[in-house]
Amino acid sequence: MNIQLRKKQRQAILTSARIVILNNPESKVKAQEIAKGANIARTSLYEHFTSINELKRELLISELVDFRAEIRERLSNLTQSSEIVKEWITLNLSYFLNGRHALVCALMPSAVEPYWRAEIKNEHTKLYEELRLSLSSAGYELSPVHFELITAVLETAAKRIESSSTPEQVKLETINFISKALA
Repeated sequence: MNIQLRKKQRQAILTSARIVILNNPESKVKAQEIAKGANIARTSLYEHFTSINELKRELLISELVDFRAEIRERLSNLTQSSEIVKEWITLNLSYFLNGRHALVCALMPSAVEPYWRAEIKNEHTKLYEELRLSLSSAGYELSPVHFELITAVLETAAKRIESSSTPEQVKLETINFISKALA
């Protein structure tokens, strides 16, 4: 099989797995369902991944890397610290609103080995580093206290969004609160 076709199949498998898990994050992931969504035979799935857990770990890492790339792209053209903070918060809370965090949560049990836990923690840290770097390029140095404040408020808002009937209101309150705290 040529390299391009192999890459295309692997991406189709990851895309199918993402869809299957997002549609039902509580259920057990079945190789047959993923293979069907990728238009390949179930046995072909195992030519790319040795196990469903390996597939889930790669999907988890790729989800975090993809989200970081989205953040970097969206923040790259902003020059005002208030715009950067607002966009960063909006992106992160939208991540919860769109169910992408549910995908990450559903995939986490597959990462039981210390290596994978460390890799996931590293990628998660890089998400927050995008905020720090963007603010720094705009001339605003985020102090450790401000950084911890933002992360704590954001985590609280994320929990509220998951249990709220007014998630957009929670998002607006969070943006306003953090923006005022950094002013």
